[in-house]
Amino acid sequence: MTDGANLRLDRANELRRSENHRKELVVLVLEERPFFRECIVTAFNQSGQVHAMAAANAKDYRLREIPKPGVVLICVLEGARLSSASALIAAESDFAVPAVVSSNDRPAAEVLELLKAGIRGFIPTSVAVDVAVQALRLVQAGGTFVPESCLRSLSSTEQPPAERPGLFTHRQLQVVEAIRQGKPNKIIAYELSMCESTVKVHVRTIMKKLKAKNRTQVAYLFTATSNTENAAGIHP
Repeated sequence: MTDGANLRLDRANELRRSENHRKELVVLVLEERPFFRECIVTAFNQSGQVHAMAAANAKDYRLREIPKPGVVLICVLEGARLSSASALIAAESDFAVPAVVSSNDRPAAEVLELLKAGIRGFIPTSVAVDVAVQALRLVQAGGTFVPESCLRSLSSTEQPPAERPGLFTHRQLQVVEAIRQGKPNKIIAYELSMCESTVKVHVRTIMKKLKAKNRTQVAYLFTATSNTENAAGIHP
């Protein structure tokens, strides 16, 4: 092999390593219990998809001078309310990166409170490691992860979008329904015969009306508003 070919090969390998580095998911696990902390970190690192670090809490993170992560995973003990966990506040103030909570399966109402507080996802401890990794990747990319079980529990009591009172136009209701199904703007535009820019305008308007921070909150808050109106005896 010539020197020129070797040089090209070295450059290709360097670019590949650089690309892999950029794609690496760096996660900081906050878990008070040493045994569980080590188990979680080992499982993530052995998956080959995550570089996991760990600390007992935010104070421990600062004292040990651990490098800044891409995502923080906060483990909450079974029995503790998600919204009252002090680590939630620490994650937002100390790390300035997306935070995700992991705990045993919880009611949809508790998960919704997390989203309202700015937490970007909830991962039940019942899911497989690969699912947790993909959820963390989604959050790192700017998305929000909510387990399907929470969405099902909300949808079982929701009022159909077509029956909502005058908060939304008929077109906006169609967009809301598509958002709740997890469809991206391009698909919504195609199915509703609209320009993608028009869909974006509808999404912004819907989020403003519901005071939602993201598309996942749109689905939750739409349902919560429906249930409140039903309880108050408001009907179309």
